[in-house]
Order: sequence, then C-alpha cells, then structure tokens
Amino acid sequence: MQYILFDGEPPEVPQGHQLVVNWETKEVGTEPSPTPPKSPQEVELDELKNEISVLRTTVNYLLGL
Repeated sequence: MQYILFDGEPPEVPQGHQLVVNWETKEVGTEPSPTPPKSPQEVELDELKNEISVLRTTVNYLLGL
C-alpha cells in the first residue's frame, strides 16, 4: 500500500469519482469510478422497463391522454 501526503488541502472528490495518483508525475486528480458490468437480470429488467414505457405511451396516445 502506498500513502499520499498532501501539502495543504487534498483535492475535493466529486460523488461518483475516485482519487487518482500519477506516481510518475506525482500529480493527483479524480476520475469517474468504474461501473461494474450489468448482470443478465439487470439487462433484462432494463429492457422490460423500456417496453413498459413504450406500452404506457401507446395506451395514453390511444386514450387521448
């Protein structure tokens, strides 16, 4: 494990980001946190949500809402 000593305040890390250190240039920054790949169940759930949204829009159109 390596540690970082800050001369002053450490940089603010926005939500959904992580602190990144370039050890060659000794620069510190942030980058978006990697998102884990979706499981097959999550992909299927997203597809079903999209289908429900399309059906809801179609029904509202046919009912004149």
